[in-house]
Amino acid sequence: MAVFTGARSGAILDLTWQQVDFENRIINYGKGWGNKRRAIVPINNELMVALQEAKTVAQTDYVIEFNGKQVASIKAAFRRLCKECNIKASPHVLRHTAATWLVMEGVPLREVARLLGNSEAMVEKVYGKHSPDYLRRAVSALNLNKSEILHL
Repeated sequence: MAVFTGARSGAILDLTWQQVDFENRIINYGKGWGNKRRAIVPINNELMVALQEAKTVAQTDYVIEFNGKQVASIKAAFRRLCKECNIKASPHVLRHTAATWLVMEGVPLREVARLLGNSEAMVEKVYGKHSPDYLRRAVSALNLNKSEILHL
């Protein structure tokens, strides 16, 4: 869900089935608190299939559950998985991955910011360098075919 929606793990773990609108294909992660804003996010096809399957076996009101209880944290399980795969990462890396992929695909920074619940300025500062057109206009202006240079 983190890669498909760009949400923080806390928002995902707090998510209830009531916040998942299958008919309109939308997840409302709620308000959040402090500067950790949450978004209303459309559900893509892959996530839709996963959510529909999960709903058929749900034992609680929470989307993320284990043994009939809400999952409080995924840190330990994620740490074990990373160790098995011989990589260093945290669950938050999935949010960064989503944002990076979106910017690399040319999704406007304004849209990425809204999806993440962040400001456009923050998204540009952190992820702008991944844009396919990042600084392209600037470097295209740097050439030796300038008439001013030729007349020196």
